[in-house]
Amino acid sequence: MDFPAPRRVRAELVAQTMLSPRVRGLTLATLGPEPLDWVPGQYVEIGPAGDDKRMPLSIASAPDFAPSGQFEIAVVGGGALDDVVIGGAVDVTGPQGSFVRREPDGAPEVFVATGTGLAPIRAMLHRALPSGGDSPILLLAGARTEPELLWRAELEQLCVKHPRLRYEPCVSRPQNGWSGRTGWVQSHLGELVAPLSGSRVYVCGVGEMVVECVALLTTELGVPADRVFTEKH
Repeated sequence: MDFPAPRRVRAELVAQTMLSPRVRGLTLATLGPEPLDWVPGQYVEIGPAGDDKRMPLSIASAPDFAPSGQFEIAVVGGGALDDVVIGGAVDVTGPQGSFVRREPDGAPEVFVATGTGLAPIRAMLHRALPSGGDSPILLLAGARTEPELLWRAELEQLCVKHPRLRYEPCVSRPQNGWSGRTGWVQSHLGELVAPLSGSRVYVCGVGEMVVECVALLTTELGVPADRVFTEKH
């Protein structure tokens, strides 16, 4: 697979929203004649303009479905971008990384994410679903509480629009009568992955979760290691 060459660009913050009590969604627009290009799943290193501080952040959108030059990221509070306001500038280096969706081979696809690990997977889904096909796509997404489930309403709407997508949210600290899946996402892999023979599996989130998922997939569920793709956030 060919990847765009990484380069350094300046971008402007054009919109922001609270995705959860702790996570902001930022929309950035590159400045200059050549917009940033990327493969969904890749990340950039980003920080305030002229500042040496940099954060590696996955791009949460696909280039096909945004105005030219715009891309989205999800940022946990307490970092280098906290003081950037609408109209403020940032320096961006990228794209980087190889955690991307492989060419479909007709097999089911399983995506597992926790927290902002959902960002690159969201970008992959935004490209994958409109491209057609009928093989099942399963998304198992975890968070501590229901309000921390990122892009939940959007993902539920995608399931309506694209029936081959199945979205399974999971919370580790259920509150207020939550009736969905509970506990760690890895505890649900057996039930969800076993029926999807031959799956490719993409896992992104905190390191411990990723390691445990890979062990379960490759030892207990029999998924070949070369069909499991991971990135740690």
